[in-house]
Amino acid sequence: MKTLLSIVITCCLISCSKSGYNSSALNGNYEGTFQRVMPSFAPIPPQKIQLLLNNGIWSATPNDTVIVNGSVTIGINRGTYQVSGDSVAFINTISLPVVPYSSGFVVLFNNKYALQQKGDSLFLSILSKNGVGEIYALKRQ
Repeated sequence: MKTLLSIVITCCLISCSKSGYNSSALNGNYEGTFQRVMPSFAPIPPQKIQLLLNNGIWSATPNDTVIVNGSVTIGINRGTYQVSGDSVAFINTISLPVVPYSSGFVVLFNNKYALQQKGDSLFLSILSKNGVGEIYALKRQ
């Protein structure tokens, strides 16, 4: 519940922030954390992530090794993005098998996210109608 409250507060802060971002202003290599919150599950600890944004093309790699179906793997995601005002729409172009979240392997960035940039920090968040939320707290490297 505490984590869900932090998502709601983050979304409110982002909605009150500077407007009118453009994709080239976001270009760079970012590192930070990703956290998914699902109301019907125990809190899931944040995972480390690297994100590269470059003129409408993105790629992301979790920094941690992940176990999928008993095999060690690294989750790699990539696709396109488009900035519009205070939001950014990501499309993940990698076709991944459906794997339960408990495996640690997740499809990242396949939706429209609220966007806030403060100095070298980039914050992305989303809260769906069913209460599932995602928060990305990233710092430009």
